Amino acid sequence: MDLGGNLFVGLPPASQDSWRIGVKDPIDSTKLMGVLRLREEAVATSGGYERFVEIGGRRYGHVLDPRTGRPAEGLLSATVVAPTATAADALSTVCYVLGPDGSRSLLAREHAGSVKTASIESQFVASAA
Repeated sequence: MDLGGNLFVGLPPASQDSWRIGVKDPIDSTKLMGVLRLREEAVATSGGYERFVEIGGRRYGHVLDPRTGRPAEGLLSATVVAPTATAADALSTVCYVLGPDGSRSLLAREHAGSVKTASIESQFVASAA
């Protein structure tokens, strides 16, 4: 089921070991930044590159940082793989706002021992099992 940036996949077809899910490049939407292999789990991406407003030549994303009340800055996007779509959606938004360092700290605290993280270009990718 695809919910526009949030996706949950079930079991793959019998001939495959997983679903291959492309993660869109936030700079060039015609390209993929990477491909995830998922099985009975969810993935969500949050970012300010698709939903934004441009004011005075500056682009402002739709995700607000509750600490400042202003649009989140610092990452192009954050992608999270989690057991449920709700968790993936919430965590991708939080990770987008917190940035890589804050996200690693949060995920290590909340999901100790079951989280893998990797920094890819300007995007933060996290997997919470």
